[in-house]
Amino acid sequence: MGSLKGKTVVITGASTGIGRAAAVLLGSRGARLVLAARNRERLEELCESLTSSGVECLPVPTDVADPEQVENLFNAAQEAFGHVEVLVNNAGIGLQARLLDTGYGQWNSVIGTNLTGAYLCCREAAQRMVECGRGGSIILVSSVAGWFSAPLHSAYCASKHGLTGFYKSIKRELRREGIRVWAIFPYRTDTEFFTTYENPPGRREMLHAEDVALSIVARAEGAAGRVWWLRVRNFMKRLLGLAGLPG
Repeated sequence: MGSLKGKTVVITGASTGIGRAAAVLLGSRGARLVLAARNRERLEELCESLTSSGVECLPVPTDVADPEQVENLFNAAQEAFGHVEVLVNNAGIGLQARLLDTGYGQWNSVIGTNLTGAYLCCREAAQRMVECGRGGSIILVSSVAGWFSAPLHSAYCASKHGLTGFYKSIKRELRREGIRVWAIFPYRTDTEFFTTYENPPGRREMLHAEDVALSIVARAEGAAGRVWWLRVRNFMKRLLGLAGLPG
């Protein structure tokens, strides 16, 4: 894809953490941003900050688990900026709980946001990319929980394992339509994600949101070499953190 200047990028889960960091970086590259999250106040505050620095930005409060709201998100993006070139599917929630303490509503909330939300957003973005005939990029922000599992995280791990299978399938399927599909599987990242955990990991053990955001930008720009370099860089930061060394 190359330069992002003037390209339209939709980012879900944009009000905090990785999504917010990605919005700042993508905006600095000249992308036009459509930002989605459930928290209207934070979303509008971020857009005001980006707009004041010269970034074209549209806030669209959205619950990605709701099909009508997702359709409205992409309608708004198309009406404001035209063709959507990039989707950063970042919205996600966590849950630390024993299986016996995980309620049906909690299960549905995690699966609905992390997996069904990804399906709804990817389907909407892909449909419009295919209709336009100009291709595009879809970037799924997953987790190492998409490859491995841990006790007390059954709902979260199930959602991320499902996302891995979803990614592998649509990557091959959409390639023939000129749509590149990427997935990122970050380790623990220092965001508000862990604020509800009884025993959150130490900050030294975690990546920063900006570390993951750099990987998102590299994929959005189609910079394969930089993608691999960032993988090695983030892996080394993780090792240095575990060893108690400055990274």
